[in-house]
Amino acid sequence: SKQWYQRRVAITAGDVSTKSDGDVHVPAKNIGKITEAEKLAEKMKTLKEKRRIKQQLNRVKSLGSTSVDLTDTLAWVDRSRKMEAKKVLAEARTKLLDSMDDEFGVGELIENEKPSFKSQYSSKDLRDLTVTHDVDAFTEGKVTILTLQDKEILGEDQEDALENVNIAEDERTNKNVELKKKKVPTATLR
Repeated sequence: SKQWYQRRVAITAGDVSTKSDGDVHVPAKNIGKITEAEKLAEKMKTLKEKRRIKQQLNRVKSLGSTSVDLTDTLAWVDRSRKMEAKKVLAEARTKLLDSMDDEFGVGELIENEKPSFKSQYSSKDLRDLTVTHDVDAFTEGKVTILTLQDKEILGEDQEDALENVNIAEDERTNKNVELKKKKVPTATLR
């Protein structure tokens, strides 16, 4: 019965040839077609999933849509009156709280407790800081802003130092150029 089934398949397939002694030749499977079919099936699966997600998103109401039908004039008037009443109530509460603040002096307490920041540093503030650049790096008459130098978080042995980012970058560039000049060219292999 197995041979009969193979012959039957061979005859219906069309591209299967039979020999006179009853042997059936079945051509090799086309792996390219199989992988193409698998890719197509995967693509169909992703499209189906995208369609399902899109349908779910269409069911969710967006921020712009309203649940109340605004075509009904009475409903719209009621809503606008309620919103106006809430605004008036909020303004009244704000005025009450402001008058209570003025009465008990809360505003003055808040102003007094704000930290005051110095706009200028004195030499006392800069006493323990060092400048990482040479004096030659600064040009006379030009204002140079110095900031705290970056350091490691756990670097306890490092002292606080001031540097200018642009000058530090120029120094690193000059150092790299000098190192490249000193580098001896390597001999080619023969």
